Amino acid sequence: MAVIKPRRNTTHEIRLRVGTKLERFPGVRDKGVSRLIAARIEKLIYADAQGLPVPASILSWVRTLPTRHPTLYARLAQCNLVTPAMVERPNLLDLLHGAVQPGAGFAAAVKKYARHSSRALAIQRVRVLHPELYSVKPGKGGYFQTLVASGNAPVSTLLAVRKIERVLQACSMQHWEDLDAERLKQWLHQQRTTRTDFGITSSNIYLKAIRAFAGWCRVELGRLAEPNPFERLSLLNAAADVRRKRRVLSDEEIGRLIASAESGPTRRRLSGVDRAMLYRVAFTVALRAQELASLTPASFIETPAGMSVRVLARHSKRRREDVLPVPVGLAGILRPWLAIKPAGARLWPGSWHRGSAGMMRQDLAVVEIPYETSDGVADFHAARHTGITRSADHLSVTQLRTFARHAKVQTTQGYLHADADDLRQAVNQVRPTPRV
Repeated sequence: MAVIKPRRNTTHEIRLRVGTKLERFPGVRDKGVSRLIAARIEKLIYADAQGLPVPASILSWVRTLPTRHPTLYARLAQCNLVTPAMVERPNLLDLLHGAVQPGAGFAAAVKKYARHSSRALAIQRVRVLHPELYSVKPGKGGYFQTLVASGNAPVSTLLAVRKIERVLQACSMQHWEDLDAERLKQWLHQQRTTRTDFGITSSNIYLKAIRAFAGWCRVELGRLAEPNPFERLSLLNAAADVRRKRRVLSDEEIGRLIASAESGPTRRRLSGVDRAMLYRVAFTVALRAQELASLTPASFIETPAGMSVRVLARHSKRRREDVLPVPVGLAGILRPWLAIKPAGARLWPGSWHRGSAGMMRQDLAVVEIPYETSDGVADFHAARHTGITRSADHLSVTQLRTFARHAKVQTTQGYLHADADDLRQAVNQVRPTPRV
């Protein structure tokens, strides 16, 4: 490295070897500052020669050169030490959504979905449900397209994108440099303390969504020398804050609910008979509402061992195909009902799963079953809690986790509800310690 001041020059000149050639770079009046610039250029040369990512501090300095020292930036560009991509500041929302070219039928599909939602949401639904109606502009794919290509469930993709979009807007994060862990931490804390529907579980979901997006941006923007801005934020203990406590319905309550639905009117476009069958499956096989809404007659498979129900990966919460055995008693009731259903059609069509709690609450009210007690609420997801709890009498812990399709047994334990009387009866069966 050489920093010299040629005759009749008011600024210093930096001479460095780039590959096999000795290159000259413009410095400044101050020799000490020129030496500092030379040291930074050396780091650029080393990273380029070794194929390594440019250090974050050097990258930040490079981004200031087009305005602070345009002559030096132009010279570095001539030596291929900097590129336009290094100084670009793409908008995070653009990176989230990507750029697409609508094709034939795209506008008509958007118009169809816009009848029941905003145009922006309709466009997102078309993009996730009908990727054949558009093409991604070369080099302009976003995180949205990555989620779709990864085989994520459409609903999961839409929810993740909406959460990321909300965080970016609420925390005023427009560019990579704006991603700030402390700002996100304060916003999540504010949501948890000011909203009754935003607990620790919701907070963790938001954090995981924005952290995954930041990790994707880190790779796409070539920021591998920098850590994920949200890596240091830890998930909170969701068990310490249960905002919606669910209760388990008794066998007597389940029977009355099914009878209420079977003789009741159409609700959410589901007839009483269809709704009763929906409750039977939900309370027995413990599927989620979104998974139940995806089932067709072909989802129920007959084998020599008995009937099973298959949930396709794109509709399963864990994004894997699930095949669960159907109890013999339920299978006997299902077969004649399935036989009259049109092949390929949804067994429970429509958008009932978005208002499943209200639908079930109406059926509960008819037979005067309380929706909420001191034990919790009896919304539609309580059927999953009930199904898992009822199965605990017959399955081992390992089998129960598989039945519930949970990655961790601790998650399954959160769905188990012990009745005080049943617990005492079970405890009374424990053998006493032997007398000495």
